[in-house]
Amino acid sequence: MKKTILILILLIFIIGCALVIAKNAQKERAEEKQPGEQWTTKTADDDGWVGIDSSIAVDTAGNPHISHFDAKNKDLKYAYLKDGVWVRERIDSTGHLGEESGIVVDSKGNVHISYNDITNGALKYAKKSGGSWSIETVDKKSQAHVVTTSLALDAKGNPHIAYNMESPNMGFVKYASWDGRSWKIEEAASGGSDVYLALDSNDNPHIAFVEGDQQNKRLYYTRKISGEWKTKVVDPSTVAGGDCGIGVDSKNYPHIAYHDYGKGAIKYAKWDGGSWQIQTVAADVGKQEGLRIAVDSQDTPHLVYADSEKEKLIHAFFVEKSWTKEIISKMGIPSIFIDSQDRVHVSHGSVTDEETIDPETGEEIEILKYSVRR
Repeated sequence: MKKTILILILLIFIIGCALVIAKNAQKERAEEKQPGEQWTTKTADDDGWVGIDSSIAVDTAGNPHISHFDAKNKDLKYAYLKDGVWVRERIDSTGHLGEESGIVVDSKGNVHISYNDITNGALKYAKKSGGSWSIETVDKKSQAHVVTTSLALDAKGNPHIAYNMESPNMGFVKYASWDGRSWKIEEAASGGSDVYLALDSNDNPHIAFVEGDQQNKRLYYTRKISGEWKTKVVDPSTVAGGDCGIGVDSKNYPHIAYHDYGKGAIKYAKWDGGSWQIQTVAADVGKQEGLRIAVDSQDTPHLVYADSEKEKLIHAFFVEKSWTKEIISKMGIPSIFIDSQDRVHVSHGSVTDEETIDPETGEEIEILKYSVRR
């Protein structure tokens, strides 16, 4: 009799565990909708090893424009959709350049791109107006190099660029702004990597960046107050790293997405006017770089990030006090843009369907993809 009771208890325990596992799996499927349900993905450029560190903007007609790095030739490339066909251009090929670019399209359809010049340790800026490109060096320093660049336009259409310039002894988060006649260059904070910029409705700059050694990296936020840059740690308890991103809402409050590198998680911080409100968006996603954020017209934050555990690119947005997650495509480093209709556009690199290997480096070759949420 006792043996029978023990067997029954064991069976109940096994069935209970199975139900819990099934319920969790169902919840996971509900939270992460499969590709094809919400997203359409197309190839924007497959000419070589391209699509690295892309940046996306959308014009007033709803056409996407993407700047990206050609890893094989070390050039800056640009792809845009015109009459349903992707047009591809090579903007600058004068050395090793074009990584970590930023792109914006103004109200007149002019294209603005910021990017780094590894060969010359410089920040460069390109503008397409009237069908032709003009290129200039914004900042350059001997024995230094620019890594990340992030671009925004003010209400007059003037470019503003946040970037980090590293030298053997010191690094700085820098800020360059064009006033219509010349560039003004400022040091916003010391150190810094993964620098990203947003301008609010009053054209005030907000910058998020990561700073510190590998074990003590933290997420920082800096902005200009009464003409002076003020910098604070956003989340003192989290070891940050592997990219971040920033957006600003209708109240001019910043929203920041960042990696919890210690736990392999994606986190989100929102300023409410008095303090930072911090949430974990997704746990156990690995330590793969690739994370951006944008805020729509309803002040809803949208994140795109690479989940190296699932090898997928994920879109997460906050609705009704919880995060909804959707699978966009294969994993790749993304950029995000939300248009005037609140449609979400994403550019990203992706390995080819054949998973082609570069014979020189042994790495998988990527191509440029464009995804839009229907």
